[in-house]
Amino acid sequence: MKKMLSILLYGLLGIFLVVYVIFRFFLNFEPSEEDLQATFKGKAYQPEHVSYNVGDETMHYVAAGPQDAPVMLLVHGSPGSWNAYASYLADSNFQSKYRMISVDRIGYGKSTFGQANSSLAHQAHCLMPLLESIPDSTPVMAVGHSYGVPVLLRLAMDHPKALDGMVLLAGLSDPAYEKRPGILGPFRSKLLRWLLPPDLDVSNREIFPLKGELESMMPMWENISIPTAVIQGGKDMLVNPKHADFIEEKITNAEVSMHRLPEANHFIPWSHYDTCYADRKSVVLGKRLDIGGRRINKKKR
Repeated sequence: MKKMLSILLYGLLGIFLVVYVIFRFFLNFEPSEEDLQATFKGKAYQPEHVSYNVGDETMHYVAAGPQDAPVMLLVHGSPGSWNAYASYLADSNFQSKYRMISVDRIGYGKSTFGQANSSLAHQAHCLMPLLESIPDSTPVMAVGHSYGVPVLLRLAMDHPKALDGMVLLAGLSDPAYEKRPGILGPFRSKLLRWLLPPDLDVSNREIFPLKGELESMMPMWENISIPTAVIQGGKDMLVNPKHADFIEEKITNAEVSMHRLPEANHFIPWSHYDTCYADRKSVVLGKRLDIGGRRINKKKR
């Protein structure tokens, strides 16, 4: 019996070490240069890498499409990076219509890598220099997925004139349903953080305080005044679909368009590409936001 337990123990230890090495040293959310070249091969617009500073921090984004086209701002989840939307930036149909901008949120990609910041207000603030660089006459619609949704919600609360519309995919919003597995808590300590790959370390440290961040936003929902489309999968195992109900309930000063996909999981941006991004009639653009023409409400950022 002791021999069997020893074999089992060493076997589990070996599996742990193999998994750890893979996750710690080989898991990478950034695409290789070869992959990027293949994705954008023959496209009219190649990816443009841009960085700017916000205080002591660096923000990075990748853009593609005509300079004078309506802007589609893309914000990834946790973990992630700009390349979550690489296939959209390389889509010839999109490139002919939009100036697509996909950001690396703080802590990811080339945006002050590895430095987690759990403040949604700060993450929203870090997007403002980018938004302020866009001419006032250019419509800006923001698309967020998962953790990117509360970032955009906070942006719309703190800076009501920064955007002309939002599309929220499988997003977190209701503090009552924001619960993290307790087993991940110890990995926030300096003693154990090194066990996680950098991207997962940042994700773990930014997402655990999210419940408190969402609670602090409760008095601010009335500040949201832009057309909003919410898309939620019925089989989402990572985000309770009731978060979508909460968004619909709390946004009272703007039109909200709800789109429920009963068979969809959490990964809507990729599993339901056509539903989300097909054309001007798609739900992601919304019937209430004339993203392809003049601005609905001319605003000063």
